[in-house]
Amino acid sequence: MGKTTCAAAVALSAAARWPSRRVLLISTDPAHSLGDAFGLRFSDEPLRIPVPKGDLTAREMDPAIVFNTVKRKYAAAIDALFDRLAGGGSLDAGHDRSVMHGLIDLAPPGLDELAATIEITDAISGDASIWDLAIVDTAPTGHALRLLEMPALVHDWVRTLMTILLKYQPVTGLGDLGALLVKLSRGITRFRSLLADPASTRFVVVTRAAALPRVESVRLVRRLERLKINVPAVIVNAVGRGTCDRCKRAAATERGELSALRRQLPEASIGRTLITAGTVVPPPHGVAALERWQRSGWRIPQNPLRDAGAVRGRKRR
Repeated sequence: MGKTTCAAAVALSAAARWPSRRVLLISTDPAHSLGDAFGLRFSDEPLRIPVPKGDLTAREMDPAIVFNTVKRKYAAAIDALFDRLAGGGSLDAGHDRSVMHGLIDLAPPGLDELAATIEITDAISGDASIWDLAIVDTAPTGHALRLLEMPALVHDWVRTLMTILLKYQPVTGLGDLGALLVKLSRGITRFRSLLADPASTRFVVVTRAAALPRVESVRLVRRLERLKINVPAVIVNAVGRGTCDRCKRAAATERGELSALRRQLPEASIGRTLITAGTVVPPPHGVAALERWQRSGWRIPQNPLRDAGAVRGRKRR
């Protein structure tokens, strides 16, 4: 019972709190487990979840599908560009075609997830947005950080492609390839801007009351803060509530870890809230159990999830 279960509970709470908003719960974790939390089968196609109140849809994103589509578009645009130069006998053009195809094949690791995440950003931004609120169940720490730190690297990759393309602009114009590169560049810029806007984005860290998860979570929060990403809440999941002697000893250890977490990630000075979520055996499974667990098992000093979500869209008018 971890971050996916917490994300599912938050999504249900958000849908119930704002029934007029279109809420999307999306998993970008390669080891998808939304299906385990809800008892439903999800795929890359959005699926409406039957909830007592609100409008909630879930999707287990497959970045490879999105990126393969993008790669095909780029490859076709490169070929269309250089086909217009055919017959000129330009050795450099042939070389550049090969180089540009190679750059597509050697795209930075994680570009597939970034392309898919930009698709989510587009779907919640602007007047034509599909969703009003997106709650993202990210991959584990290292994978998520790679995605969040990637836009700068991809911008360099895009600039390299554009530099080659600009050599041929006087002859062929920028064509479809130029339009694709500009769209990707703008999408990255919009994604970075959204991440750094505390009014639009909130990153909620889910951890455990144990030494190693605490150290990793503190490191994660500090790296997120260096990226200017707002972290208003930390959920300490699976806090024990047993009464046996062994449970009491475990509870004492957990209290010590919670105290250490509060010292290392101070709350009051920056408006961060430490939430504890109680252990449930077996883990909550299905809409009713998730709602019951969130209502009765979470201790929330304030409600930092009032505008919950890993990424939030505009309010629906």
